[in-house]
Amino acid sequence: MSKHTQGPWIAHPDIGEDNRGMGWIRTPDGRDVSCYGTQELWMSENIANGKLMAAAPELLEALQTLLSSNDGFGRVRPEDEATARAAIAKATE
Repeated sequence: MSKHTQGPWIAHPDIGEDNRGMGWIRTPDGRDVSCYGTQELWMSENIANGKLMAAAPELLEALQTLLSSNDGFGRVRPEDEATARAAIAKATE
């Protein structure tokens, strides 16, 4: 898999006249990473989806940091570690 665009990412909603619309995920220098939203969803749901997408690089980094700091003395429960590893794999493979 190729590397993702480095964060931070910022969600930029585009509210239409009917309170629906789409938005863009951009880097601070204005490069578009992705678009989000659909006309079938109300803007509040589109905004929430955009915020989650924009947080993806930081969430990935947080999971990687969490696992790298696990010293084997129970700081991370095995089931949580497995969930974190699965999420990292989903994002990076």
